[in-house]
Amino acid sequence: MRFQQSLVFLFLCSMGYAQTCCTATSTSQELINPQQLEKGTLRAQLLTDYNVIDNISLNSNTSRSQTIERAIFSITSQMEYSLSQRWSLGFSLPYQINTEETSLVRLQARGIGDLVSFVKMSDSLSQSWRYSLGIGVKVPTGETTNTSEGIIMPPTLQNGTGSTDMIFFVAVSGSPFDNPNSIVNVLLRYRKNGNSDGLAAHRVFKFGNEYELFLAYQNQLFIFSRFIGYSVGVRTIVAEKNNINHLEDANSGGYWLALAPQITYPISPKVGATLGTQVPLFFDLNGLQLVTRMRLNLGITALF
Repeated sequence: MRFQQSLVFLFLCSMGYAQTCCTATSTSQELINPQQLEKGTLRAQLLTDYNVIDNISLNSNTSRSQTIERAIFSITSQMEYSLSQRWSLGFSLPYQINTEETSLVRLQARGIGDLVSFVKMSDSLSQSWRYSLGIGVKVPTGETTNTSEGIIMPPTLQNGTGSTDMIFFVAVSGSPFDNPNSIVNVLLRYRKNGNSDGLAAHRVFKFGNEYELFLAYQNQLFIFSRFIGYSVGVRTIVAEKNNINHLEDANSGGYWLALAPQITYPISPKVGATLGTQVPLFFDLNGLQLVTRMRLNLGITALF
């Protein structure tokens, strides 16, 4: 049962690491979970994410685009290995298919994204609450100059960012209720992005730093002779403006709020499947930006 509780929070957190939330691909996904594994245990995940980006936000007024559609499909391999009862190491590496389609042309880029590695320390706050502290680094392993039909893809549709970024996080999980299966999860994350030389032919490009607050409630239902997990989360992300050649990009950055429901199905005691989505609730964005209309996620997790 602890495996299932762990799985729900892990997948909800790992869904959310877009470069600028709702306008870009998941270029860095971290394994963030206060539920520490037993020493010597390996947790492996295969996650798919389908992000349809065809809403236009102009000074926070959103409408459906009639001229352009972006879609990002990623398959991400994630692993975490427990060195002890408190310390673990992990990494994440996506393979991405990024598409942009207009009435005139269809552009597509394929390839691996940027590699994220991290170290995490977890411990108990009390009998029913745990916390994790961690630091990660994203290194530029993805292509940054993809072209399609002779046209260079925009920065948010390149497979990599070309920058080395630092990620800091704290996560807390526990039950304030009499039912130990009723879990509250909280995640705070800060991502400091570095400069990229040559991203999408820009001399210097820097994605804005990001701040995230994620809150989720999870529980279980006994259906068809199995405990089916469910969770409802709310993600809030604040992103600073991008910089292009050391000048602020007026059409970047802002505030996102999204609902993230999810269900989890235990295939066996050590294998589980998870299905989730993200529903945009509110945007307060700068200038003109494309934003997510629909986002679906499917994952398989196994313990070894």
